[in-house]
Amino acid sequence: MKKKRIFAAATASLMLISTLGACAPKATTGTTTPSTTATTTAEDTGFDPSKFQVKAIDEKTFEVTLNTPIPYFLELTAFPTFMPVQKNAVETGGDAWATKPETYVGTGAFRMTEFVNGSHITLEKNPNYWDAANVTPEKLTLTLTDDAVAQLDGFQTGKFQFIDDIPTNEIDQLMNNPDFVREPQLGTYYASLNNQKAPFDNPLVRKAFSLAVDREYISKNISKGWIPAGAFVPPTSTDNGKEFGDNRKDYIDVSDGAYEKNLAEAKSLLAEAGYPDGAGLPNIEYIYNEGSIHRPVAEALQDMWGKLGAKVSIESQEWSTFLNTRKHGEYMAARDGWVNDYSDPIGMLDLFVTGNGNNNAQYSNPEYDKLIASIKSETDQTKRSVLLHQAEDMLFADSVFVPLLYYTDYYMVAPQVKSGIWSTPIGWKFFRKAPVSELDVVLGPNPDTIDPALNSAVDAGIMILTAFDGLYRYDEQSALEPSLAESVDVSEDGLTYTFHLRDGLKWSDGTPLTAEDFVYSWTRAINPETAADYSEMFNIIKGYNDALGVTAE
Repeated sequence: MKKKRIFAAATASLMLISTLGACAPKATTGTTTPSTTATTTAEDTGFDPSKFQVKAIDEKTFEVTLNTPIPYFLELTAFPTFMPVQKNAVETGGDAWATKPETYVGTGAFRMTEFVNGSHITLEKNPNYWDAANVTPEKLTLTLTDDAVAQLDGFQTGKFQFIDDIPTNEIDQLMNNPDFVREPQLGTYYASLNNQKAPFDNPLVRKAFSLAVDREYISKNISKGWIPAGAFVPPTSTDNGKEFGDNRKDYIDVSDGAYEKNLAEAKSLLAEAGYPDGAGLPNIEYIYNEGSIHRPVAEALQDMWGKLGAKVSIESQEWSTFLNTRKHGEYMAARDGWVNDYSDPIGMLDLFVTGNGNNNAQYSNPEYDKLIASIKSETDQTKRSVLLHQAEDMLFADSVFVPLLYYTDYYMVAPQVKSGIWSTPIGWKFFRKAPVSELDVVLGPNPDTIDPALNSAVDAGIMILTAFDGLYRYDEQSALEPSLAESVDVSEDGLTYTFHLRDGLKWSDGTPLTAEDFVYSWTRAINPETAADYSEMFNIIKGYNDALGVTAE
């Protein structure tokens, strides 16, 4: 039951600051230019990394200056995109550096010894890891497959000690199995509609297709317990000290018995859009990637949209092909999903800003862009909360996509390793304390990439986390704790973070790890030549726009 992309933090940044003994001011998200949209102009000067406000004070001290205080900044430092990569390894290995053991040099608990494309990745305990004394497995094998049936068979025969996908038709009988784990996630499973292609360039059509979906049926009969989504931002996301759902009503009625009313409204909207009973609609092509839930959901949508009079064809695509097809807007309708990168709602809402690398719906609304920029610059938490809800209101006023379900994470873990494997609400899994010498797990299919800067998938993100640590990491309670950074000082205005690295840090190849490595890595991530989907996550740092030669209009 895999889903695209990564992540949501489990605990507030204040918890981490408390852990490290730093003084934390009140904080919110930030951007360089309040209430404006940054766009490239003819006067662009090109990429100038010297303007990006990250710097090495000395070998052990890394300083970052933000535009405005950010409540979740320290959570980001445990996110793969913010993890350091070794300059020599990247430059030596070229485009294939992340597929070769000799150049996949990391900072985490394990180091790669073998990558067999389409088969497995083998790692061994990293003797140069700062916390190697507390890493138990000597060998970790990541078997690469999206065959949920084969995963379950392998788990039941003892080949695998952990699997992250389960056949949908097996879930009911596994519910009471002690090896079965069910946990909530801060994410949403949805269908993207290409806002730039007919008929989905018409918001009335998009809304009709959304209302025509029986989410209760999909929840009970296909996902086996994922929660019907009448909105987009997961309700348990943090919202000014409360849960986001506490201050919101669903945009779509997903209660029992509401479907027939929704369907009637959908038919009326479609007629208003000029397609009575579906007459005149082109054939609707829906694409998805292989996975235990995706095909039955596609078939359900095919049937439900058929009740509008639409003719719907469904097509399965190989994972990397699917990602590229969807990302570049070469589709009509597509399976989609997002697990938040941290607990703040902006991580979900920011997806639909014009030009965002994960804006698969190809939505573009200057007013929405300005609203998101305002949220990122607003320091009053009460006002910011109002703006967050206005942003979600706008997405549903434009019927940008079809929300389906809020994620629930299902996986299987063997009893002999259960005490040392844990998950976070972002979907990250950690294996460094599994009490066995050899561990074989399945996280997903062959990754599109395991370059920390380029990845945008949950399963590949977990693979990265076996070999890389950031300034901070997650412990067994999903709380942030210091990793490569031993401590942090935060300025009184909440803008400057000074990270103090641990003594004697080394890369997995035994060479020294210094503050300059963070400067290189973060600058590489924002470099347009890198083409990182998550480069915009760094726009909270002062000088981001200046480094890119971008001005605000």
